[in-house]
Amino acid sequence: GAKMSLLHSSDTGVNKTFGIGRKISPFNEEIRGAASSSSDDAASQSSANDYQEGDDWPLTNIETPGKNDCLCGRGGGTNHHPGNKKYRKLVDCKKAVYLASARNDKPNVSLGVVHIWRAMNPPGRFLEQDKETKLWNDIGDEKAREKTSQALREKAPAPYVKKKEKRIRAALAIKSQFN
Repeated sequence: GAKMSLLHSSDTGVNKTFGIGRKISPFNEEIRGAASSSSDDAASQSSANDYQEGDDWPLTNIETPGKNDCLCGRGGGTNHHPGNKKYRKLVDCKKAVYLASARNDKPNVSLGVVHIWRAMNPPGRFLEQDKETKLWNDIGDEKAREKTSQALREKAPAPYVKKKEKRIRAALAIKSQFN
């Protein structure tokens, strides 16, 4: 498969920032379109307008998540956040590619989704809320890739599920022959 350039983050003391200006691997325009289109509210729009290409984008101690932030956690608050809705659209666009990929290639598909998310303007982040401070912090690329892999596996199309069930039944039948 195609190799992707890794995203670089720099540690600037207390606040980590995310440098912009990365090259993104060859993913189709449909995916990028899914990441860039959503129904943005006025508050999210104004924060996006404040961001300029090349600016640093904080990864820690975030008070208010933006429209391009995917909130980690469970429940309605995260499910209905505009960034999570946009993220699910992006994941849905890559689901068929992920499910059709060989096992060794699946992490690259997931990482590709993370790269596309991070390359948005303003940059997409994967945020988790600190239980004590109630501030939001980015979880990093590895945890974001794991979250994305899980999202790509969820609600798999029926043919994939049936194929997997068939493989499991076949494996159990073979195993039962040896018991």
